[in-house]
Amino acid sequence: MNRCDECLSLIDFYLDDELRDDDLGVYKDQLDQCVSCRQELEERRLFLERVRSSRPLHVASGTFRNRLSQMLDQESWPNVEEIRPVISPSKRRP
Repeated sequence: MNRCDECLSLIDFYLDDELRDDDLGVYKDQLDQCVSCRQELEERRLFLERVRSSRPLHVASGTFRNRLSQMLDQESWPNVEEIRPVISPSKRRP
């Protein structure tokens, strides 16, 4: 894998701020040296900004939220306390 291919494979990690230490340094060095990699990064960044700014496309109905909340109450789901505020803002737990 050449450096550009490696850089392209790491773009999403970079944009999500998931690269650390040596990986981040190598990535930034490649961006400093390669116009093509910088252009690809900028295109991907603009794409993600457009996608993120278009949210939410759909909002779940109150009926769906209530049914989902009832299911969460009946089952032992992992991380249920993290999910509950998203689907039932009125049922936020301290």
